[in-house]
Amino acid sequence: MRRAVTRFRALELGVLLVLIGAAAYEAAVAFEWIPVGTDPGENARFLPVSLVGIGK
Repeated sequence: MRRAVTRFRALELGVLLVLIGAAAYEAAVAFEWIPVGTDPGENARFLPVSLVGIGK
């Protein structure tokens, strides 16, 4: 029983870190620390990674 609880906590921590990382990335784009680009359809770097992290 104790081992299962520990694995569940590790999974929770992993999910939390991914969400925090995605939120930090979105904030960096919003504050223009990461350039988005000037041409239509041009996205910020690593955009697919952040979209997977926040589940869009």
